[in-house]
Amino acid sequence: MLEGRCGRLLTGPGANGTAWIEALPFLFPAGNVEGSVAEAFLESVGEAGGVVVGTERWLVEIERHCAGRTLRTPRTPYSAEGLDVGHLQSLATRADEDTEIVRMDEELARLAVTEIDPDLVFPGSFSEPRAFAADGVGFCVLRQGRPVSAATSAFVSSDAIEVQVNTHPGHRNCGLATKASAALLTWCLEHGLTPGWDTGDEASRQLARRLGYRELPGYEMLVVAP
Repeated sequence: MLEGRCGRLLTGPGANGTAWIEALPFLFPAGNVEGSVAEAFLESVGEAGGVVVGTERWLVEIERHCAGRTLRTPRTPYSAEGLDVGHLQSLATRADEDTEIVRMDEELARLAVTEIDPDLVFPGSFSEPRAFAADGVGFCVLRQGRPVSAATSAFVSSDAIEVQVNTHPGHRNCGLATKASAALLTWCLEHGLTPGWDTGDEASRQLARRLGYRELPGYEMLVVAP
């Protein structure tokens, strides 16, 4: 996840201390829940939108520190092992006369964040569309020359990405997210990258199953209000 591309790792002293990955708007704490470093982490929680933890003790401690500002939300991760390129290509190229799918460059990235959703160039990974065009990857569905749906790399590493998908509200329920996602996943598999999928949204779960992902055991994420 890090590899000098996105996020940062913060650690305390000692082998059994506190450490966390910061990839805003997400935090991933681990280790000791006590001590000054743990307290420093807890003070930073208000800057995040979500906290992913591996132990119940961290959940309880964050809820205690942020009393009244947290909500446990179920999320579902998926395995990409069952993805089939032939199936994905058929989804991406399904006949649709008024749309086309294109690889996103800097200009399309700028249009996508203003006309579809700002999260398509994920702020925890890319400072601006130019940085996304240099280090990320995405595919956009155009309708009458305008971007209406896109699938992009929210996080990137040398062998994997985390998929982000958004569609303009006026163009939903038309299969456009399926086309954009299938194009991105096909590209990833052909280039040796694992396309990660993790969601707390039912529409996104349905899309993952349509694409061929295999559901894994779920977990809880803490959503923290400022």
